[in-house]
Amino acid sequence: MAEDIPVRQHQDALFRQIEAYVPIRGRPIPIRPPLKEAFYRFPRHAFVSGYRRPGISWGEPVMSGDPGFLAGAYEDRPLMYVDESGRTLEASSSEPAFIFHLAELLDVRPGQRVLEIGCGTGWLVALLSHLVGQEGHVTGVEINPHLHAQAARNLSAQSVTN
Repeated sequence: MAEDIPVRQHQDALFRQIEAYVPIRGRPIPIRPPLKEAFYRFPRHAFVSGYRRPGISWGEPVMSGDPGFLAGAYEDRPLMYVDESGRTLEASSSEPAFIFHLAELLDVRPGQRVLEIGCGTGWLVALLSHLVGQEGHVTGVEINPHLHAQAARNLSAQSVTN
């Protein structure tokens, strides 16, 4: 069963999809080693406590610990955030391959300062924090109080201090 697969195997499968991403416009951009390091250092599932898959039939929310949670968290698709009660929030964790493509276009380097508007649960803030290093700083802004609180908890749990 997919939920019995170790996290690293889910990560490896998703990272292969990220590396193979071809944008609708423009050219594919190779993923630099620091961003790959960040991907494995900050696992996507650690930043998502529950989600729904967007689509015509939304179905039941999938919560951390549910069968299939990891498999869904490592699909290359957006995930709609849900709160503890399973209520869908008006925000999503975007498609990872697209996010990595944009992150590479930004060409973030050590020592830079980065602002992410709409940081959700903080996954991209964590990834970018790895790229800027301790000399740099990343600020995430989130207007949804639930997601803001979750991002703060997630970043603290992952020891992101910059």
